[in-house]
Amino acid sequence: MKRFRFLALFAVLSLSFVLTPGTSAQTYASRSERSYENTHLRVAVQGGWGYRTARLSDDIDPALRDHMRKLKSGYVIGADAAWYVANLGFGVTYHNLHSFDNAGKVKTQDATAASNLTEEIGIMYVAPQLSSRYVAGKHNMFIDISLGYLSYRNHTFQGLDYRVNGKTLGYGADLRYDYAITPRFAVGASFTAVTGTLRKVRIGVGSESFDQELEKGEYESLNHMALTAGIRFML
Repeated sequence: MKRFRFLALFAVLSLSFVLTPGTSAQTYASRSERSYENTHLRVAVQGGWGYRTARLSDDIDPALRDHMRKLKSGYVIGADAAWYVANLGFGVTYHNLHSFDNAGKVKTQDATAASNLTEEIGIMYVAPQLSSRYVAGKHNMFIDISLGYLSYRNHTFQGLDYRVNGKTLGYGADLRYDYAITPRFAVGASFTAVTGTLRKVRIGVGSESFDQELEKGEYESLNHMALTAGIRFML
């Protein structure tokens, strides 16, 4: 039920934006200039930093804890687009969280030797989104919610390729701010939160692969947040 609080929050905020008298856009210095409110299509690209919020298990080997902590954060790239009618819009959002760490010499699972350990993780989210915007001259706020495809991939190499892949339903929410340089171009920043849990994965070891159902308590949390900045185009 917690995941659907995104929907309730969005509904309340969207309604307040639509009903608030101040939601009409203020024009630029010249009334002949086209304002943000009169545009329909918003396209944005951005990049920044992301962080996985799930806590590390107490069962992790102390020698690997620093390695796992580094893998919790990484860079994010993303894009989104939405079509607006007045202050409500519909569109699609995409972002990818990528983290990587080279842990150096680490003992193998059988503890008989030590070899170089590298690990790379990617979490991708693609989903349709519902958006609400508040336009006040050059300052523009957006609240978006989404529901869609959330995937996970982990590639570990320690003498042998070890791969874990999975997919699930994800839920997302975004708070975005745009500052309009012109009525058609803006720069901005976004805060994003995504939640989802893997209960089944596909594991690959070398040339072999198999599906595995995860036990309760071993589910893989894909919950993460991201702070990004980028450019926006209004058409």
